[in-house]
Amino acid sequence: MTTGLDGDPGAQPQRTMLSWHRTVLAVTMGALVASMTAQRLGHPVLSGVAALAAVAGLGGALRRLRYWQPGSASRWSVLLQAAVAVVALGLIGAALAVANILDTLKP
Repeated sequence: MTTGLDGDPGAQPQRTMLSWHRTVLAVTMGALVASMTAQRLGHPVLSGVAALAAVAGLGGALRRLRYWQPGSASRWSVLLQAAVAVVALGLIGAALAVANILDTLKP
């Protein structure tokens, strides 16, 4: 008979932590796309900021994943990292949109 995951207290927190890491990695890919888009539109500073945000997000996710322990408080730091990554990507996207609108308004 299979007992399921009831006897494994580390399974649910590990799945939760891994799902937050997937979120951070998805945002990292979004930042890389924003970086490439900014570069193609002629905004090198914005491209650099987006690329640095992508590298920071990826590095942080990999570091936290490597040192994760069941029952540790690191899951809150992963949640904070995911929230910061989502907000940063939103700000990068908004800055890219504003820069592009300003470029189209130039005579």
